[in-house]
Amino acid sequence: MEELRAKGVSLELLVYDAKDDPALQSSQIETVVGMKVSAILINPVHMEAVQPALEKAGKAGIPVITTDRDVANPALRVVFIGTDNVKGAEQAAQKLVKALQASGKPKPWRVVILNGIPGTTVAEDRKKGFHNVLDPLVRDGCLVIVAEEVANFRRDQGLSVTESILAKGRFDALIAANDEMALGALQAIEGAGLRPAWTW
Repeated sequence: MEELRAKGVSLELLVYDAKDDPALQSSQIETVVGMKVSAILINPVHMEAVQPALEKAGKAGIPVITTDRDVANPALRVVFIGTDNVKGAEQAAQKLVKALQASGKPKPWRVVILNGIPGTTVAEDRKKGFHNVLDPLVRDGCLVIVAEEVANFRRDQGLSVTESILAKGRFDALIAANDEMALGALQAIEGAGLRPAWTW
């Protein structure tokens, strides 16, 4: 902001928090479209639900830039700024498998997956990346996914969901789609009197 102003660029930044609510974010988009803003930079809370509002931005000639999470229809934005979440999740799952191999635990390994907010590209891509690596091991009988639950990228839900899973039985490893859920899961595991062998 200051750099742009120093170069003589006049810029006013309006910031809105959608609180992970697609209806609220759609309303916010429509509000700024009505204000005739110059551009919209958005982290979509749902890859499809906010698209009708973004279509209105496009019809108004307002460029849309998506960041971190994308929309289902790339024609609605001029550019997406983010990471390759499928590849990142594959790398995380590969590390998990290597740790299990080194642990000496008997097969099939019992694994838990915690996923993020359904309908967001980040959550769906990370879920896909996990399964790209783990599913072949499931088919080969080397691994069993004993639970796969949604914890919405939240620490408190990572905690409560993992507590519920632990109440049904132990598992060998857990992989989560973000740090907050993983920290909640770690709290549940330690709260059950267990000591994690490895964390990343």
